Amino acid sequence: MTYKRGALLVIATFAFVLALLIYFHIVGAQSQVNSDMRASDQFAYLTFAQRAYDSSLHYTGKRNRMPLFPWIQAVFYSPELSDEAFFQQGKRVNTVISVICLVAVGLAFFARFSKALALYSLTVAAFLLYALKAPWFQAEILFYTLFWLSFALALECIRAPSWKKSVGVGALFAWAHFTKASALPGLLLYSVSFAVLLTRRLYKRDLRRADVWTVLAWATTPIVVFVILLFPYFSESKARYGQYLYNVNTTFYMWNDTWKQAKHNTYAAGDREGWPDLPAEEIPSLQNYLSTHSARHIVDRFRDGARAFFHAVCVKPEGEYRYGVCGHSVAALVIIVASVVAMLRQNRRAALATDLQAAFFATSFLGAYLLAALWYHPIALTPRILFSLILPLFWILGVVEGAACSHRRSLVIAGRVVKPAPAAFSLLTAIAAYQAIELAAFRAETIYGGG
Repeated sequence: MTYKRGALLVIATFAFVLALLIYFHIVGAQSQVNSDMRASDQFAYLTFAQRAYDSSLHYTGKRNRMPLFPWIQAVFYSPELSDEAFFQQGKRVNTVISVICLVAVGLAFFARFSKALALYSLTVAAFLLYALKAPWFQAEILFYTLFWLSFALALECIRAPSWKKSVGVGALFAWAHFTKASALPGLLLYSVSFAVLLTRRLYKRDLRRADVWTVLAWATTPIVVFVILLFPYFSESKARYGQYLYNVNTTFYMWNDTWKQAKHNTYAAGDREGWPDLPAEEIPSLQNYLSTHSARHIVDRFRDGARAFFHAVCVKPEGEYRYGVCGHSVAALVIIVASVVAMLRQNRRAALATDLQAAFFATSFLGAYLLAALWYHPIALTPRILFSLILPLFWILGVVEGAACSHRRSLVIAGRVVKPAPAAFSLLTAIAAYQAIELAAFRAETIYGGG
């Protein structure tokens, strides 16, 4: 037994060292690809960090990019550094951030789910996403991690509410929003999901006045925490731009048909210095958009976005955005749907009904952000928003698979008992590992991790 444990320890150590070597080889290859500091918003983040340093972290930006990532980079900045030296240092800092974030991903998945699923999720996240984005002066890795943590804790709080979790949900969504201004819709969907809980209890005639106040407190506590933490930033936005939630991307750009149109509209009118000096009818907004576009145009915009992203991420041979996560995302969705269908066939509707609120939150969360990415594609055809959904998707996979696997029969193959889920995840992990090796050997020098 001691010999067997020793052999397993040696194999595990060898696999860990090999994984690190592959990871940093991909990072190194991507660092060579990323030689232009002015590509993909990097110079904007770099100058943001420099101004943050000069102002002792009081500079909060021009409401296009959020402050958290530049502030972190500013901590390591020195006026003696040239722009190029700071750029190279920033890539190294972001690589360290990627490793810390992956440690958090690994700890959370291994603590919550089976070892097979956790290893699979970590393999996909590390080699097919984080390694490609690590040597970039961008906020994506930090945002992906905080965004996923926010979602994961929100889902766990829905399934087993507590006051500590509620406060944590608000804090995590605030930090995610302070990294990229797109976390607020997820927090609002979390709060709205409690309407499902109230409706279900009302339907079952199991709703008391005390329960209503408790549920409302669970729903609103994260919003209160979110507002308290970010109120200084929001109040500055109100004073400078006229709106608490002012952000040029969500306030103006998303209501244009093209980036060229946005650039010649509010951008040219100084939307990053203050409210643009334009007549109200010329300022992009939801109301103006609906008054000038037909329902067919809106549907076509979503359809064209889906086609463009699918071709760029999943189909285009040797595509610069073909990281390898497309197939695994499809596999995760298939397993989730198959598990839910299997539970329904096993007449476990009562068990599923108890998770109705969680199901609403998870599906609306993924659906809303997917539609947002498709909608925004005419402004910037980049899969950044889509890739932020990878870890939440795998967390949902773990929750659903964990609920289904306890009622799933084992298979007997060649006289051995084989559990389908661990076997499937082991196979998928092997595929992801092969993709990582192929990436390190051939494709890491051509893929564009900044998109």
